Amino acid sequence: AKICHEGLCDLIESGAIDVSSNSAQLINIIGGILQYVEEGEEIATPGTCARLGAVLNAMEQQVSGDALQKAFVAMSPKAQAASSAAMKHAATYGPGGSPECVSKIY
Repeated sequence: AKICHEGLCDLIESGAIDVSSNSAQLINIIGGILQYVEEGEEIATPGTCARLGAVLNAMEQQVSGDALQKAFVAMSPKAQAASSAAMKHAATYGPGGSPECVSKIY
């Protein structure tokens, strides 16, 4: 799973996945990954989690606010919290910075 999630970041960052047309699905997938990591599942590395936070931050700049808001509120509260923490981490430290963010991720 770690390799797949790293590959997802590569695809998004390279533009192979259209963020605008797939925003709802990506938010759901990324939120789920971050939630599982927060719950102790070792399915993504801290570096991948930071990259996912950076992807979410970039999506805020590229995608309609209404579309993002609808997708975000459709996630579980735990996925929302994990996503918000990863976004804050990426905004503060960049996609590979500080080892502290979401409690289980970092």
